[in-house]
Amino acid sequence: MEQNESQNSVTIVTVTYNSLEVLPNMLSSINEGVPIIIIDNCSEDIKSLRALSKKHKADLIESKSNLGFGSACNLGALKSKTEYILFLNPDTLLNSNAIQALLKASCKYPKAAAMNPKILNGDNSIYLKRRSHLLPRSKWLKRNLKRDTKVNILSGSALFVKKEFFEKAQGFDENIFLFHEDDDLSIRLNNEYGPLIYINDSIVKHYTGTSSIRSNKNTAFKAWHMGQSKIYTIKKHQITFGKTLAVFHSFVKIFSPENLLSKRRFIKNYSFLKSILYACIFKKK
Repeated sequence: MEQNESQNSVTIVTVTYNSLEVLPNMLSSINEGVPIIIIDNCSEDIKSLRALSKKHKADLIESKSNLGFGSACNLGALKSKTEYILFLNPDTLLNSNAIQALLKASCKYPKAAAMNPKILNGDNSIYLKRRSHLLPRSKWLKRNLKRDTKVNILSGSALFVKKEFFEKAQGFDENIFLFHEDDDLSIRLNNEYGPLIYINDSIVKHYTGTSSIRSNKNTAFKAWHMGQSKIYTIKKHQITFGKTLAVFHSFVKIFSPENLLSKRRFIKNYSFLKSILYACIFKKK
């Protein structure tokens, strides 16, 4: 597949929040000419982000507040004009043929609603999203996939989706600020529009957890929203005993000995527990 085909067929959409430490490398890994849309969730160093966006000929949408991941992605999708969208975290790197391999796969699997490339961790080990609290254990994936495979859940860190199906599904659920929005979208796409496919020949490296500044405040913030999202999606998808299991697992985490060895781990688990309890007790929807 020629490079100009990728330029006309797919748009990269990425959401940033104080992501300048990793974003330059991600943008540099994108083939020249591929449309890029950056949605910034009110980062501090906006002047540098503007300059970087201009350097890479990327469209920059500046939000005056932090919209969350899904809502920001939806803004980018609205502005995209190509047949496909590749939602890409700022802490990722594309292999040189990653986009071409996804487009080739889209021809091979025309009924597919969305795909994941092979995602590598920073140490080159394979990351595979095998399970979700929204799926029964019978639908969890095997540990190793060595060829293209239909899957039941996709990771939002590098999510390749046909824009038509994304729009029909009404995009990411904007009631979810952060975490589990990819689980929710995967299930809706799979149930209503077409299969989800893992593509072995397309490779993206993901340096997990480096897309924003690391701090105890940020850790607590993310853990809180993880808890909120978990309970919201459990209610939305009517998962039997979901809330009970979520509360149980959050208590297990807070009493884990690992909290004695890491202050950040304790902050994360404590904020997660508070969020789970709050969502279960005070939130009706």
